[in-house]
Amino acid sequence: MANSSTPPPNNQEMEDDDQQVEETVEAGEQVEEISNVDEEEEEEEEEMEPEEQQDAAEEIMPDWVNSLLRRKFFGVCLYHAVHQKNELNKYCITCDAEACRYCLSSGFHDEHEVLKIYRHVYQDVVPFDEMDDHFDCERVQPYKCNKKWVVSLHPLPHCGSGAQYEAEASCDTCQRKLGDPEQYRFCCISCKEQGRETSIFIAESTYSGLDDGHKKED
Repeated sequence: MANSSTPPPNNQEMEDDDQQVEETVEAGEQVEEISNVDEEEEEEEEEMEPEEQQDAAEEIMPDWVNSLLRRKFFGVCLYHAVHQKNELNKYCITCDAEACRYCLSSGFHDEHEVLKIYRHVYQDVVPFDEMDDHFDCERVQPYKCNKKWVVSLHPLPHCGSGAQYEAEASCDTCQRKLGDPEQYRFCCISCKEQGRETSIFIAESTYSGLDDGHKKED
């Protein structure tokens, strides 16, 4: 009677099977290791410390912007007091100083970065395209002034007499009405700066444990 049982595998077949198992295990370990590395990188990105957050914010808000916001424009230029139309309606980013038309025509500021300052609704404004070349104006509402799009350095007067607006339709900082609240969050540059400072304070408070009354352990 013929033997119908399956012959046992030879040694070569067993070695091949063992090698395939080892390769499968190694591949699984490599996939798991890569996954763990990706998770660690994501955690590092999410857990940015306040110092790093502040550095990133300062890249968006250069130091000269704070100086610009403190300036008073359209006064008389003392260096050219004998000339007419000598109002200080320019700001030199390079020098961090106000300037008039005669300051610029002297040639001293030829290679400098200069912003033109206009007046709109009794507030100082700058052309949107000029400001956006040096500062991220994203989320800041522009206004139309003499056929130019401008951004205001400080909040414009309220429309109406102290009218209240819904939070979703107003500036995050001063609650003035926004023309397009879905696209903009701030009505002016100074409000964006205050919003940045508030975000940094909240981030630092959360990191140090001030939000729940506990200090972060060293």
